[in-house]
Amino acid sequence: AGLAAANGVFPGWPTGGDRGPLSGAQPAPTPGPGGTPSAGTTAAPSPTPSATVPAAVGDDEVAAAPRRTRPAGPRLPPIPPVRVGATVYGPLLCTETVWDIGHPALATPCHATGPGIRLLAQMEALPGVHADISISLLEAETEKVVAGPFTCGGRMFTDYQRIHKCGPFTVLDAPRGARSRAQQNGRYTARPLLPGGMAYGESFRW
Repeated sequence: AGLAAANGVFPGWPTGGDRGPLSGAQPAPTPGPGGTPSAGTTAAPSPTPSATVPAAVGDDEVAAAPRRTRPAGPRLPPIPPVRVGATVYGPLLCTETVWDIGHPALATPCHATGPGIRLLAQMEALPGVHADISISLLEAETEKVVAGPFTCGGRMFTDYQRIHKCGPFTVLDAPRGARSRAQQNGRYTARPLLPGGMAYGESFRW
């Protein structure tokens, strides 16, 4: 026994000539007639073909991406260009008028001339006053109303807004060559017992 252990041989261990196949090893198939494996033997699986790899894109080639097309919708008609002509008027000429004693307001009728006549009424009043403001164009000699009155109603005057403007209004059918002037009126809506006021601008020729 000691000699067997010294020579590397252990009891029960097969010697070199007696060793069988290792565990897990498959025996080689026995060729049958004609050199083919006999029945009952398993053939080795064939290698699985690898996935096809697309060819690389060269430097002078560009991979075309799919293009999305938008469905055709209704086409709107083209918008015609709008031309705006410049209209030049002269400066506003104003006449500051103080109404009679007892009126809590100051009237300033204004006018400007150009292709037509522009009228602007301005009124300054004490806080708490409610008034309707209007302006008209008169013939200076006959006091006949040529255009208007143009009215801005329900103006309320406060500590933060003591001045109100009404206009400008443009008159295009005034008589040429005749002298005209603006007339501004104010009517107090919150004090019906207080009579309204009237103011005139300087006469001018258009």
